Amino acid sequence: MKQQILFVFSIATLLFTACSKNDDDGNNPSTPQAKVKFVHAAIIGDSLQVRSNNTAIAGVPKLGFMNSSGYVNVNTGSATYGFYSTATGTLYEDTTINFAANNNYTVYATGGFSGTGIVVTTDDLTAPASGKAKIRFINLSPDNINLRTELNGSATDSNISYKGVTAFREVNAGTYTVAAGGSTIASGVSLSGQNLQSGKIYTYIYNGVSTGTGTPNAYSLIQIQHN
Repeated sequence: MKQQILFVFSIATLLFTACSKNDDDGNNPSTPQAKVKFVHAAIIGDSLQVRSNNTAIAGVPKLGFMNSSGYVNVNTGSATYGFYSTATGTLYEDTTINFAANNNYTVYATGGFSGTGIVVTTDDLTAPASGKAKIRFINLSPDNINLRTELNGSATDSNISYKGVTAFREVNAGTYTVAAGGSTIASGVSLSGQNLQSGKIYTYIYNGVSTGTGTPNAYSLIQIQHN
């Protein structure tokens, strides 16, 4: 009889242990998740750490200006996501975000010159057609510019307001001069030799202020890759 009781107890213990492991957020493949990339685009000299409900997110490094993480899995539903100074630990900005299962997002820390902010985009990571790349622009300059963008001198988008983001568009893979600025694009930023590879997906971030000099204050145009 004692052996039977011990056997039942052992089986129950094994089942409880297995269930406990499956309930861990990071170990249960059935837990609904989203994929999120984090970007430091705030015009401040300090690097930033990302936290969810004030807990550091595994796989997201400390981010320097205009640096981005890879995509990391996060639990779906509402949570508070914040960017914190790595030098002092103080909060830069946070917001509540409701991530949906199986979707992809990018979260940008913005502002810093006049106020703070966070911008969230939904990322369409479906592959472009053969021989094509996908590209979009986001205006994170606090100067309140109605941004205009060009590829090889041909206009692609205009009137992109602060914190505005374009839809991804497909372009032929190849080498481009990518430019962005105000109504007179010559006063903006131009990047030559941009190799947009077949099958790849890119965002170009326009940032900085007209009175700024050097990094991170001057106008800049930075490419991030999504795949």
